[in-house]
Amino acid sequence: MQLAGNKGKYANPLQCAVEISRTRGILALYRGLPALVIGTASKGAVRFTVFEWVRWALGEDHDGIAGGWKNGIAGTATGIVEAVLVVTPTEAIKTRLIADQNTEKPRFRGMLHGTATIFKEEGLGGIYRGATAVIARQAANQAVRFTVYGTLKDVAEKKLRDGNQTSAIPWWVHFINGSISNVITTYATNPLDVIKTRMQAHHEKSNLFHVFRSILKEEGGKAFWRGVTPRLGRMIIAGGVIFTVYEETCTILQKIGM
Repeated sequence: MQLAGNKGKYANPLQCAVEISRTRGILALYRGLPALVIGTASKGAVRFTVFEWVRWALGEDHDGIAGGWKNGIAGTATGIVEAVLVVTPTEAIKTRLIADQNTEKPRFRGMLHGTATIFKEEGLGGIYRGATAVIARQAANQAVRFTVYGTLKDVAEKKLRDGNQTSAIPWWVHFINGSISNVITTYATNPLDVIKTRMQAHHEKSNLFHVFRSILKEEGGKAFWRGVTPRLGRMIIAGGVIFTVYEETCTILQKIGM
């Protein structure tokens, strides 16, 4: 839906899914999935490793006052690193595969063929198309996400533990906190996601500010939140699952002395 431009081809996510399934088959809905899966797994590993390292380097908080800005700094650094190492190449490939599938005569037969073709024709620049927008989006994403999640986690711990630092926080609290943090992050950073998608999908070279002005002039401000609904549904579940698994894994590792 973010690639639709000003044509207004799809009125809502359901119509989009039905039309694609009808004209191109149900498998077309999963175009770009391998790149997404690989990118998500790699991104998760890089994200929490970098965040914990930077957070540790900034020092522990004894009064909780400085936690917010430290989470913000660590989140920003995390976003930049994951954008360069993982997100830009995987999302560039995924976006190009999806855009190619929407043409009358698709060129790419799959992720590997698409990646090889893009690299052969455009070099490393094709794989890292839209890097500026991706870095900006990921830095903002993780700064907001970890700041909000950290704040919610601190509030939950104070309310539920009530001075007992050994009591465990229920898994569903982590799920709710993760979901809320992703909702806020999604709405706050969707404009950057739209810009990133446009930059990666089109062959013409352009910069972040040029694409921003073009969208604003031709489609209006509402275009920056195009596709936020289907993205939000995915991000709510993803945020809950990722942070729950992360917190429960940390708890298990602490119990076994790691």
